[in-house]
Amino acid sequence: MIETKKEIVIDESKYYFIITKDETKVEFALHNAELLFIETLTSDEFQNKIVEYNTEIEDIDSESFLEEVSKTFCGSIDSKINIENRSDEEFIFKFNFKTEGIPLAYKFKLRKGTPREFCRYVTSPLLNVIELLMQREKAHIKIIHDKDLELAEYKKSGLKLSRRDLATNEFVPDKHKINYAPSFRSPQEMLMRSDVQNFVSVVEKTKVQKQDSNSNNMKAGQTNAVKSKKARHYEQRRAIQANLIAPSTVVDPSHQNKKALKRDLSPGAKRKAAVAKKLQNL
Repeated sequence: MIETKKEIVIDESKYYFIITKDETKVEFALHNAELLFIETLTSDEFQNKIVEYNTEIEDIDSESFLEEVSKTFCGSIDSKINIENRSDEEFIFKFNFKTEGIPLAYKFKLRKGTPREFCRYVTSPLLNVIELLMQREKAHIKIIHDKDLELAEYKKSGLKLSRRDLATNEFVPDKHKINYAPSFRSPQEMLMRSDVQNFVSVVEKTKVQKQDSNSNNMKAGQTNAVKSKKARHYEQRRAIQANLIAPSTVVDPSHQNKKALKRDLSPGAKRKAAVAKKLQNL
């Protein structure tokens, strides 16, 4: 799966434009932390729309076209779009751009996102950021606690600070008060902050790495299962061959001559046929 995110400006309002592509579909998402608009197309539908709005150009590759859209669709785009309809339910506009002097176009027909989609694109990343910050705080508290223990050990050994102004009290998390100062910024302004987006990027990269790791582990498990099955099959064939083809090592004491002993130790034609039949059935 490929995902790109760009910050754009429409009518002096900031939005995030997200392109997601996998083997079967392409999805465009536009949101400002309050409203989410989405267009989802199959690969064939996307290719047909490209041809529809670029009739004078032959053999347009959808992947190359999407890459050019991703490069061009950023920053202030007011001069590049013609808005046909904009409401709380849909956002339809035509995007005009050039690649190496060649004019290209595409019409986005974005619908209002569902609550589940809003959660995926907006709510879930923000909650993941909160989780990340909580984990960072826990790690920082542990570091401070370990430093307090280290300083206490130095004091026990008789070492003293040469500068008393650097002395600190032992850090007790439960007694530490957080002085929260509201910034009174809008949700859109908070979400568009670069530091918030840096945290969102960390979370998204971690998710992708975990998904790739799980996928690789699953493929490795399936490969090992196939190998194990083949190994068991091979061992079973070898066991049958050993049991039915190899001569018996137990000699009947009633044998009185070498001819009789040779006759009993030889598998014979019937035993060979039985072995072949069993091996074919495996």
